[in-house]
Amino acid sequence: MNKYKFIALDKEKKKIKGMVEAASIDELRKIISFHDYYLIKYKKVKQDKKHFISHTVREKDVKELCNNMAMMLSSNQPLISVISILEATTSNLGIKEFLNYTKEELNKGQSFTSCVRKYNKYFSNLFVSMVDVGEKSGSLKEVFAYLSKYYENTEKIKSKIVNAMIYPSILLLMAVVIMFVMCLFVLPMYSDIFIDNNIDLPLYTMILFSFSNFLKEYFIFVILTLILVFLSSILFVMSKKGKSFISLVLSKLPFISKIYKLFYIYIISSSLEIMLSNNISLIDSLKILITCLNNSSLVKKFKWILDEIRRGVTFYSACETSGYFPKMFVEMVKNGEITNNLTNEVKSSSKFYFVKLNNTLSRLSIFIEPVLIILISLFVGLIMISVFMPMLGLLSNIS
Repeated sequence: MNKYKFIALDKEKKKIKGMVEAASIDELRKIISFHDYYLIKYKKVKQDKKHFISHTVREKDVKELCNNMAMMLSSNQPLISVISILEATTSNLGIKEFLNYTKEELNKGQSFTSCVRKYNKYFSNLFVSMVDVGEKSGSLKEVFAYLSKYYENTEKIKSKIVNAMIYPSILLLMAVVIMFVMCLFVLPMYSDIFIDNNIDLPLYTMILFSFSNFLKEYFIFVILTLILVFLSSILFVMSKKGKSFISLVLSKLPFISKIYKLFYIYIISSSLEIMLSNNISLIDSLKILITCLNNSSLVKKFKWILDEIRRGVTFYSACETSGYFPKMFVEMVKNGEITNNLTNEVKSSSKFYFVKLNNTLSRLSIFIEPVLIILISLFVGLIMISVFMPMLGLLSNIS
């Protein structure tokens, strides 16, 4: 396939510039005329040598792709045309590479799903499975509409979590900076004064001065150690064992565990809503869901639930027995199974827990900020008292 830069006129005689891929000039003219453009000028672009660079594709980029696909497919444009337009207009190099590959494979007669599977490093198992179902059932535009909404809501929640942690992180960073400044520059001056005047120091003051002296003497070593610990922590968190450990810790912390659980209940509800709405059976939906979860303990619970359903146990009974799910979720699932309307119930559950999670995150921001301010104030106050008490002794000696 060759790449061509082109200049064309639309219906209103406005100039349109862009770049498309076409096997020949005749195909280029067909692509341009298909969009009701009049080709004025074109130029073949020299192809660079292929390179193997792993581009970054975030959930935000996948959401944008889903949104564009849903919008363009809803106007009944052929899939190959939608892929060509998006490939020419997208700015993310990873998505562009995927769309370019997909266009070539579709022209060869390959399925869209096979192309998505080839790029599963960019897309979740849920995404791949839903595209497969959408392509087989001829409902790709509905699938992409569901996926777009799913990624949009998930992005909103993750963004809210990050925003809730920004202010506390800044406060903690300020506390660390204040500690380093006082230990390196302020406390050594007072330490010399107290030693010169033979002032008896309280135990907590002696500990503080000893820490200050250690920090001053081994400052480079301490900084390098902190950097090493920070980088090692990042690598550990990114590993499979690290993710399992973080999941375990978050599920045990007070209040944080509640948010963590609400987040996963929302993810479970939303995922089931998408799959059940597109006529995927409950058992197949749970199989796909298991491959999408990053929480190892939750994966074990769902494998157990899946085994129970195969044995003839109802979904809501298995959820209730597992002890993980809130009563509200269990009751919604129970009502859905009794009325044979499980899809609508998990949809209601998804909406309910999305709102509840947002409200909980808002309360977290309100709660955590004053608590951190109080803790930092106590920390600074402790340092001041450790210096102030010996100062009283020094003044007494002078008197």
